[in-house]
Amino acid sequence: IRVIEPEASVLAAWTLSTRLELPWKPQIFVNGTTEYSIEDFRIVKHVERWDITPWQAVLMVLGLFKR
Repeated sequence: IRVIEPEASVLAAWTLSTRLELPWKPQIFVNGTTEYSIEDFRIVKHVERWDITPWQAVLMVLGLFKR
């Protein structure tokens, strides 16, 4: 987690790794970041970025895209 602007913006880097409870048990693995904009100690904006495209995410769920 990194503070971009004190009392204004925080950037969190994360990894999502899970196996979905579908019959073919697809493995999901995505790296990403989330930027939170803060005003008056409240999150007012949430921007999420992934290191794969939405299409690759769909293919990953279908078991057709692997890293």
